Amino acid sequence: LEEGGKRLAVPWEPSSITRRPGLKLSVSRAAGACLWLGEETRFLILLHRHAHPSPLQRNHLGFYVVQGNGLSPQARGMLGQFQHADISLERPSLAGRRLVPDKGELLFGSQRLAVSLVTKTLKDSRLPAHEAACWLVHREDVEQLMGSPYLDYVVPRNRRA
Repeated sequence: LEEGGKRLAVPWEPSSITRRPGLKLSVSRAAGACLWLGEETRFLILLHRHAHPSPLQRNHLGFYVVQGNGLSPQARGMLGQFQHADISLERPSLAGRRLVPDKGELLFGSQRLAVSLVTKTLKDSRLPAHEAACWLVHREDVEQLMGSPYLDYVVPRNRRA
């Protein structure tokens, strides 16, 4: 954290809570970090480690918008571009009005992207990882959904030629 031009180091161990006007940061090696900005914005920051990293799946910090009401409608990038977006899910029906169990379409602006319902192990909170149903955007559609190439979101020193 920077405060008045000075850097404040916050250790992972022991667990700590730092408070400043309009800001609270809770840090724990076992549970990650939680950052509150004012009353309406909260982020969860988790370290994701992969047993077998690949060029597109490396150890990284995951930033999650837990509560984003305080984000500006002009917020962009990975944290802001979907916060105020008009996104919905459409599920196709079979004859007799039964839903197709694992298929859908994500409607995002004028885009329609095929998605599949899958079960994943998620580490998306301070709690232990858990199994959950997720709508998966197919690899070939991710760039279209994000609005720019995947590597635009990767820190240059982590890119492989």
